[in-house]
Amino acid sequence: MKYRAVLMMCAWIALAGQAEAAATTPPACASSVFPIRIVPPLISTGSGQFNGIVTVALTVEKDGSVSKPSVVSMDLRPARPSVTGKPVGYDKATLAAVSKWTFGPVPQACSKTLPIKFEFAK
Repeated sequence: MKYRAVLMMCAWIALAGQAEAAATTPPACASSVFPIRIVPPLISTGSGQFNGIVTVALTVEKDGSVSKPSVVSMDLRPARPSVTGKPVGYDKATLAAVSKWTFGPVPQACSKTLPIKFEFAK
C-alpha cells in the first residue's frame, strides 16, 4: 500500500510539472509578427567563416521585446575550402544579437522560431 501511494504521488508530481511547463510556454505568434529592428550577429575573425542557418526559438513580449532566446539547431558549413575547424561562437553571437531585436507590440506574449542565415562571400 505504501508503494502504491508513493507511485501515485510521483505521477502527480510529474503531471504537475508538465502542466506548469505548458502554462509558462506562450502560444505561437501569428505569422504576421516580424521584427521591426534587427541587430546582426557579430562574429569574431577568429571564429572562421561559415555559411548556413542557426535556428533560434524566442518569446516576443507584449511590448515587442525579446526574451528567452535559445538555439534550436545549427547547420553551418565552411564558406571556403581553406576554412577548417568548427563554427565557434556562432551560437553566442546569434543569441546576443537576437536579444536586441524588437518586434511590434503584440496582444500577449508569444513564441516564435526563426532561421538566422549566415552567408560569407566565397
